[in-house]
Amino acid sequence: MARTRNMNSETTAAKTRTRDRRWALIMAYAFLLLFVVFFLFPPFYMLLTSLKTNRVDVKVKGEEGKGESKSEIIKGASEEGFASRKYKEVYGDYSSVVEEVMEKENVPKGYRYYVKRYFQLIKPREQE
Repeated sequence: MARTRNMNSETTAAKTRTRDRRWALIMAYAFLLLFVVFFLFPPFYMLLTSLKTNRVDVKVKGEEGKGESKSEIIKGASEEGFASRKYKEVYGDYSSVVEEVMEKENVPKGYRYYVKRYFQLIKPREQE
């Protein structure tokens, strides 16, 4: 009688372990699927949409003038913490152009997020 009771508890324990392992395996696959959907599909989608373009690269000749160029202002601002007056002007010019282009052009949603995030990160800081 004791032996039968012991075998029943072993069988129940084995079934419980099997059920727990199956549940763990299902959860692992679920999290793997979530990872694929959220982290691998957006770059793949962005790659596909970036291939559909009718843009043409053009070389533009610039004129050298007095004062710093916009690239020099941006480089200086990155070294100083994005707080200079000149950088605020350049940022305002660029951000308004970007907003206009994103409204008029067919910019993929995946790119829109990264462009907005980029401009949030380089937004001019208050001078300390």
